Amino acid sequence: MMEVLKSRPIRILVADDETLLSERMIIFLNEKGFECRYVKAGAQIANILSSWMPDFIIYDLMLPDLNGLEFLRQLRQANLLGNDKIKVFITST
Repeated sequence: MMEVLKSRPIRILVADDETLLSERMIIFLNEKGFECRYVKAGAQIANILSSWMPDFIIYDLMLPDLNGLEFLRQLRQANLLGNDKIKVFITST
């Protein structure tokens, strides 16, 4: 994965239903050189992962449609979690 990171910006997906907070986070991360995308619902992530694989996901623990623990279970079942795979930060605001 380190070779991939050298050839492109680090990709971060923000999944949170708090629009204002997420927009500010995206602006900050973009200014720091990260490539970011944003979704308001956990169900939207599958569409993103099919065409754009993030290095990190910042995920709201209490998203109404898919809580953080269930989201982690789904990633584990899809074999997307691990040392050289997606890293996930679970947040709660």
